[in-house]
Amino acid sequence: MSVKIDLEDVADWLVMLSSIDGQISPREERLLALFEDTHGLRPGLLVAMAQKKAQAAEKEVQLVDRNISRGYDFEKFVVRMLCGGDNPAFTLLSWRSDKKVDGIFARDSLMPDLKVASNTLPCDGSVLVECKYRQDPLYLTRISEKALSRYQIQETECGCPVVLALGAGGSPGDPDFFTIVPIDRFINDKKYVLNRSEKLSREESTELLHRIISEFER
Repeated sequence: MSVKIDLEDVADWLVMLSSIDGQISPREERLLALFEDTHGLRPGLLVAMAQKKAQAAEKEVQLVDRNISRGYDFEKFVVRMLCGGDNPAFTLLSWRSDKKVDGIFARDSLMPDLKVASNTLPCDGSVLVECKYRQDPLYLTRISEKALSRYQIQETECGCPVVLALGAGGSPGDPDFFTIVPIDRFINDKKYVLNRSEKLSREESTELLHRIISEFER
């Protein structure tokens, strides 16, 4: 049985394939031009369409790269806040990577970004830290039921609390507002509004995390 393929669909498919990586090669331009000539299309039409799609794809890649860079910069801020200084209060045990290929990723990439351990508490003193930064100073954090359930399972499996390190405004490496919130805060209300006056110092962050760890160990 033969299948009839619409000419417009074929043209769209060629344009999509040519532009998917964000740039049009000379060979792809020649292929599009040959298709135009063979089927009586206006010269340059498909190339122009492919270039427009390529520009959009490139902007999307740049946006993703920028968001990844912001997230990484904020993680560095949190690491310096908790594990930096002359006499660090915490030791960095792990720092998760988000590497993946073709939708394949390691199971531990679902874990929070950081795992740190207290250098002063007599107990195990470790805590999992998920880092979240937003440029908007009126920062509202929401957690889905699925994410909250995952965090609670991680607490049980790892035997240590999970907290969110929240930053907003300024820059990822120096946010205007910063606080640390245990996931228990989201059990009854799935959102958290970052107060404009909240910017924990290193000492305040250490004290708060130690209190969260001690309460979890009870």
